[in-house]
This record gives sequence, C-alpha cells and structure tokens, in this order.
Amino acid sequence: MKKTSYKSITLITAPGKGMAIAEQLFKKGLSMVDLHHARGCFAGGPTRKNGAPIESEQEIITCVVSAEDSNDIFGLVFDLGGLNQPNGGFMYMQSLMTSTQAVLPREKEKTT
Repeated sequence: MKKTSYKSITLITAPGKGMAIAEQLFKKGLSMVDLHHARGCFAGGPTRKNGAPIESEQEIITCVVSAEDSNDIFGLVFDLGGLNQPNGGFMYMQSLMTSTQAVLPREKEKTT
C-alpha cells in the first residue's frame, strides 16, 4: 500500500459555525480550506408526520493538510466544531493520492 503525503478532512456541521472554523484554520496557516453549503438529513434524524426525513441546511468545511499534520488538525477541527456536544456534526479524514498546494499572493502589486 502506497503512503500518501496529503489528507482531506471534512466536517459537516450546523449553519453558522463554518466561517469561524475556516478563519481559525487560516490563522493556523492552512491555505487549502473550502466552505460550502448543502441540504440533507442524518440517518435517524427527525421526520415529518408521513415519515419522510426533514432536510436541513448544513455547512461543509473541507481542508487539505499534509499527512504528518493531519492528526493535529483533525483534533483542532473536532474541538472547534464542538463534536463532543449533541448535534455537533460529523467529520471524517481520507488519504489523497495527489494534491496541488494553492498559494495565494500576500499583497496585490500596484500597477500604474
């Protein structure tokens, strides 16, 4: 089995938590962080009177980290997301075959 050098960490959480978590990850020096929204339901979640699941909006945060830092960052996201609390969310980590690091410019150059 080939070891990979990058891992992807994904957190699915309640609306309103994502931006604060993403900002904390940026402060830690991570540049490959994505925040988006989706609608869905959890298995065993609340249902309507007819038995159909109630779909709600969720925030999804995904970050790509080096494999050597992945356990520390996973723990940080777990704590920031409050996954030890009821309805804290769901998260997982997976190995990536390859990844290209996104490097953002520090300052915009002035042009005349």
